[in-house]
Amino acid sequence: MGYCLNVYNLLKSGDTNWVHYVLTPVKELVLGGSIAGNDVLWFLTSLFMVQIIFNELKKRNVKSWLIVIVAISIAVVCHMFDITKPAYLANVSMGIALYSLGYMLRDIQYDKKVFGVAFAAYIAIMLIEPSHIDLRTNTLNENGCYILALLFSICGCITVNNIFKHIPHLPFLTYIGKNSMDFYVMHMLVLGVITMLPWSEWMIPNSVVFGVMCIACLTVPAFLGYLLEHSRYSWVLGKTNK
Repeated sequence: MGYCLNVYNLLKSGDTNWVHYVLTPVKELVLGGSIAGNDVLWFLTSLFMVQIIFNELKKRNVKSWLIVIVAISIAVVCHMFDITKPAYLANVSMGIALYSLGYMLRDIQYDKKVFGVAFAAYIAIMLIEPSHIDLRTNTLNENGCYILALLFSICGCITVNNIFKHIPHLPFLTYIGKNSMDFYVMHMLVLGVITMLPWSEWMIPNSVVFGVMCIACLTVPAFLGYLLEHSRYSWVLGKTNK
């Protein structure tokens, strides 16, 4: 679907170079893990590699702390020397580091002291020296600190996990959480279709368009996910037909 959207956009722009239709998508997939039209799917490629590598390392009894150090070192080196291709060299390394840290902190992250320290560090970094990383490209925000960005991500995860652990379970949020992958793989397709519409010609305010995007991203994936899950094509979502 993403490829079809990209082809439509290329044709609409008047692009007649066959390379952009045939070879460029292959190059994008090999170097970046996804293709234009639904490029957020890079995350699935990288996550798959992270899980395979992490599980293999644990089978070989490699210590989690050692995995974290080596993985972060690779990501830092890629950042320092501007190594951007292939993109997954850095983002898989960072993913392994975060995955390993999650494994190490899975039991103690809900300790009140750990939560307190994580929350304080999260707020402090946000206010004093905002630092965050675009995980796909391993790009640091301007004037940010790479290590602080990593710490910010970890503390943010601990903070959010604790907050949602102690708030009432809302069916709406629970549904999104259980079906988060459906929303993730479809939302860019929904946005791609919406942006094709001539909103400016219809003189529709940007605020209204934004509202349409938000509503569509919440409803369309849920609707399509429901239809697929209760059809013979449930395997598309990796689910067993009930």
